[in-house]
Formats: sequence, structure tokens, C-alpha cells
Amino acid sequence: MISLNPFVNRLTVDLMSNPYFLDLISPNFINKPKKERQKIYNYFPALTKTNITLKDIEYISQDLQFLKFDFIFKEIIKIVLWIIENQDEDGSWSLLTKRNLVDFRQDNPDEILAINDYFDKNPKKNNFTSNAWITSLTNLILSKFLLLISGEKLKYFLLDNDFSHIISLLDEIDQKKVQDKILSCRTWLNNNRNEKDGFSGWGPLPAAIYKESLNSYDTSFGYISAHYGKGLVGMHEATMPTELNALQPDSPFYDNATGAWRAEEGQPLDPGATSYAILSVLKFRKDNGQYPVGFNFELINKAIKWLIDQQQNGGCWGRSSNGPPRVDRTCHCLMALLKYEKAEKKNAVPEAVYQGGINFLKSKIITIENYINSNGIIFCWLNDGEKKGQHPCFRNSSLAISTLLRFFSPSAGEIQRGISSLLRLYKHSHKRSSDRLTQPDELYFWCMLLNYTKALVNQDDLLKRLHM
Repeated sequence: MISLNPFVNRLTVDLMSNPYFLDLISPNFINKPKKERQKIYNYFPALTKTNITLKDIEYISQDLQFLKFDFIFKEIIKIVLWIIENQDEDGSWSLLTKRNLVDFRQDNPDEILAINDYFDKNPKKNNFTSNAWITSLTNLILSKFLLLISGEKLKYFLLDNDFSHIISLLDEIDQKKVQDKILSCRTWLNNNRNEKDGFSGWGPLPAAIYKESLNSYDTSFGYISAHYGKGLVGMHEATMPTELNALQPDSPFYDNATGAWRAEEGQPLDPGATSYAILSVLKFRKDNGQYPVGFNFELINKAIKWLIDQQQNGGCWGRSSNGPPRVDRTCHCLMALLKYEKAEKKNAVPEAVYQGGINFLKSKIITIENYINSNGIIFCWLNDGEKKGQHPCFRNSSLAISTLLRFFSPSAGEIQRGISSLLRLYKHSHKRSSDRLTQPDELYFWCMLLNYTKALVNQDDLLKRLHM
């Protein structure tokens, strides 16, 4: 694999192999007199040969502290335990308040009006009682975690690298309890499909807004989440429907002429909705050894060709043909193309398509100086459509990092700096909150951290450089 930023990658290796490295990453380093800091700085020739400043080294030292494997894994364990304790009795999760849901749906004024109206008429309801998308995403986190800790590779990884304290923490986790939570969630997803055999927007509640609508995005994601991790003990006990009825070619979502799907009836054909439909069909085929009724190779191949044709000159995809470029749609399309090639075991996507998408994601990285108490630089992605601003987007940043992890080593510079920035943002935003989650975007962040951890575990030589 290639580093997105060879200089940053070489710089990281140089730092970690130097005997004065522990001095550099010490929490007290920044508080030392400038002369002492400069003395330590001079022990790193790879730095002195560049234009990097002493302040840059201080930022790097902060990043490396947040990239320690045991730090990240302890944070993951904390969020998993918090999620388990906050599951609703019916098996769903209701992690949305009026405030953060309005923030999350800021790109859809009509939905914001509907949400405000709903709460005005129901003043005693502080939360949505259930939510299909949030439940699917939260279930995905638990499923990824259970797969990771139940595998032999993580155990060998921890033993080989002297992480005995993490092994002790894992021994205290009741895997049966995690499994039961996943099963109850999947049962809820199965029982709460609407009359059209799918999920609707932020459905099924509040029913006053979304009672009869159907969203192919949510339906596809619900299916993928409910079937994620096939092979885990007991996972066969609660399943989603055996056929993808809501996504059938005769549904109002599908366009036979192009082979693409739209998110909702009457909306333009959507590369993102098409990507998720492809992913759900490929998931069904992987689990069952055949395509679901109504689908075949020719149909999916047609959708893949449409996706490739929709890539814009800048390497991106939008919500529709030639729509404004979006980080989330670009990530979804790249993932669908990768999964398709893996499923069909052939190189069907031109390399230039992948390279264009990667270049677009790299071009959208921004730096925000002095974001947290005038201390450090934040490397992140903004909300789609926001050209300038001081509001890092957990969702887009996490989706972009997870996508880049499919192409590059987890030691790549942009990946490491992005993760450490999000960790600093998360820790800062939760200083005054006992809740482990305060906005739905943070669920994407935890999914991404699990993807990053899995990538580290799968690279034996990398841990030796990340283990302090």
C-alpha cells in the first residue's frame, strides 16, 4: 500500500524509532522551556532537514499520543458499554433529541419544519422513541466490535505486543450480553419494517411525519446492518426478510433505462442510493450464494456502469447526475465499486475512477488552526456544501477516513492526522457531558475507529511502531 503523504509517513517512523521519542511525546513536552524543547527537537534529523517548525512538532506529538493503540481501544470499549446500557427495551436505540436531529437534517428545511411541528404538538416527547437508521448504525458498531473481539487475530495481536491490560479489559466484557443486544436489535429491525417492506426516512417514528413513506437508502442500510457478521453464534435466530422486496426492479425506486435507484419516489436518480442498493444485493448474494429473486448479474453490472458514468470531472459524485459534489456520495460509490469487484473477482473498474475519487477526498481535507483552546491544528472534512467554516463534520470525516483505509495503510499521514483530530474534537466536546454520544454523526466516528483498529490488527509490523 502507498502512503497518501510519504513525507508524513516517513516522519512518523523517524519519530518513533528515535531514542528521544518518549521525551517528544511526553504530555509535559509543550510546557518545557523553549530551549529544552529545541534541544530535544535537534535530535530528529529528518525534521531539521525540512521546513517543519517547532510548533509543528508539538502538533505531531499531540497526534501521536491520540494514535496509541491502547488509547483508541479503551475508548472503543467505553462506547460499546455505553451503547449496551442505553438500548431501549424493544431492542432499538433512540439517541436523537430535537436539537441534534435538527442539526443533522440541516440540509432539508422541510424536514426541519416537520420535526419542529411534531415536537410543538408533543411537548413531553424529548426524544424520538425509535429510529431505524440510528438503530442500524448502532447495531453495526456492536456487530463490528463482537466480530473483532471474538476473532483469534486480535488475541494474538494483543499477546504479541504486550497489551495484557487490554486483554484483562476484554475478559470483563460479557460477549453473550453483546450478542443478545444485537439479536434484539435485529428482531426490532425485522418487526418494524413498514407496510412497503422497508424503512422510511427517520422511521418508523415519528409516525406523523413518515408513516407511509419509503426510503431506499434506509431500507438498504437496514438490511446490511441486520445481516452484518453472518456466522456469529446465534445470529441466524433473528433475520431480516429473505428477499429484497422493497428494492425490486419493479419498485418506484428503480429506473430500468439506466439501472439506477432513487432514494425516494419522485426524486432524481441518486448515485448514493444506487450504491447502497448494490451493496445490499451483494450482501444477500454473499450470504446465500445467489442473487435475490428479481436480481441478476446483468442488472447489477448495469448499475455499476451507470455509477462509473456518473463520476464527475473532479473525481466526485453528487446526489444526482451533475449535482453538487459530495464527500458522502463519493465514499458510498467507491465502496460499492470495491465490493462489486471483490464479489465478482475481476477488475471491472478503471483505475482512473478510483484515483479520481481518492484525489477528490484528499482535496476536501481542510485545516483549522487554534480550534481547541488555541492548541493544535484540526485536520478534517466539512459538511457537504460548506466551502468555508469552522465546523468539522464527524460524519464526512469518518466516511472519508474509512474509505481511504480501503486503499491505503492505516499509517498514511492523512488517515492518522484525521483520526487524531477527531479524537481530540470528541474528547473536547464531551468534557461537560457524561453521555458518550451527543449527536448522530458520532456513530460514524465509532464505526470508523473500529475499521481503523481492524486495519491495525491486520498489519503485524505496524503495531511495533504504534505501540509506545
